[in-house]
Amino acid sequence: MKKKNLVSSFILSTMAFMPLNADDNILMMFQNAKVSGDVRAISLKLDEKNAKDSYATAIGGSLKYTLATYNGFGGALSFITTNDIDALSGSGVEHNQELSGRDGEYNQVDESYISYKYDQFLFKFGRQRLETPLADSDDIRMVANSFNAYTAYYADDSFNVVLGHIKKWQGSDAGLDENWMKTGEDGVHFIGVSFEDGSLTAQGWYYNFDGLNNSLYLEVSNNYNIDKDNAINIAGQYLNQEEQDNSNISAEIFGVNIQSVVNGVDIALAYNKANKKKAKQSFSGYGGGTLFTNMDSMILDEITYDREVDVIVATLGYSFEQFDLSYTYGDFSGDTNSFGVKAHIVEQNIVIGHKHNENLSVEAVYVIDSNEEFSSSSEFNNNSFRVTVDYSF
Repeated sequence: MKKKNLVSSFILSTMAFMPLNADDNILMMFQNAKVSGDVRAISLKLDEKNAKDSYATAIGGSLKYTLATYNGFGGALSFITTNDIDALSGSGVEHNQELSGRDGEYNQVDESYISYKYDQFLFKFGRQRLETPLADSDDIRMVANSFNAYTAYYADDSFNVVLGHIKKWQGSDAGLDENWMKTGEDGVHFIGVSFEDGSLTAQGWYYNFDGLNNSLYLEVSNNYNIDKDNAINIAGQYLNQEEQDNSNISAEIFGVNIQSVVNGVDIALAYNKANKKKAKQSFSGYGGGTLFTNMDSMILDEITYDREVDVIVATLGYSFEQFDLSYTYGDFSGDTNSFGVKAHIVEQNIVIGHKHNENLSVEAVYVIDSNEEFSSSSEFNNNSFRVTVDYSF
């Protein structure tokens, strides 16, 4: 689960939501409409200890039709699909359901919204993608998350506000065997504010996950430019979650991330600490989550129940020409819980990416998970490998 610069993602996604301009003619909404999408193929293999290997290969993609604007009104419709290739996928216990679900296929109208823009305000109603700390698209498999929501945006050069209500969601993180799962008992209400002043960025978010928890998320970062090609970024984060209705979700998490890019070499060190909450655990929301130490498969939530947790993640990357190489090592350590059980998971990610041009990219990811506390257990003891080919238009 890749960590994103959330302020940048928020600003970019807000800009992406801005409808196209058109002449004052309703026919121009269709004449100037924009078609976009992607074609994607993923092949994945999971080798789990004490179990048969499972694998799958899927092909699919998305197609989106976005209307131009008429008197501030616009809208979009998007269809997403994924289908396992039987000849390259296992059957029965060997079939990996991660790419296309239990049935080996998944088809969904993932976006269908109406928008209205007035000056610096934008309103959206319907199925849409979101990029917020605790509700995001997490688009690293075949089906990105999208949300049935009402959202309102205000954006200027340095100050951005978003508020909304999420009713349901779908996508890989929601599970591909059920369509449009509920978010909390009566949905999710949220508000977020971000600010950017030169190299300094800050953001604050508040979520009410009805029946689950109230979450406060804060993040601040500062970028120090050494020269035009070299920089150091230092960031801190804080997540506080208060339980609702005996949901057992309550947490206090701190984090820091230091990243430097020097002569094409990317070095990053991230740390998260979750304080112990007796018989409680943390919650990363709907999507990939926002913590600095999130990795491809392992996140802090997996071991926070009833214990204090410390996570350290180190990354070494190198970019040259059209290639990106990286190695990430993560150590997830949990103290003894009320049952006298510790947790210690180590994950390693090896990534090779190639961007052939602005439309075509290829990425190979090898993931090694090791349960250092229970080496004979099948839980958190597995290796996985996947290759993704994506063509966008």
